[in-house]
Amino acid sequence: MSTLWSIANCFRPRHQGFAKVYLASTVFALTLAWVLVQYGHRGLRSVACAMVLGEIVTSSYVLRASLRLVQDQPLEFFRSLLTPPNLGVMFRPKPMS
Repeated sequence: MSTLWSIANCFRPRHQGFAKVYLASTVFALTLAWVLVQYGHRGLRSVACAMVLGEIVTSSYVLRASLRLVQDQPLEFFRSLLTPPNLGVMFRPKPMS
């Protein structure tokens, strides 16, 4: 428990929202993992599924907050991910001065 409290205090100055979401999603994932292992009879697969679900919640919050911070739109961001980079610029010789 002290580790979770240390993480929450680490993010306190500017990242209170992230720390709260991270803490809540971790507690949710661990609780869900425990319930699934106790009653779901799936073993470690239940734990993995619960942890992935917690990461999805955290990642969606971080993505939205990051896009808001850089003033970017989600559609433009995902379009830029799918656009291949122009590598020809890297291989052009530099002009002589």
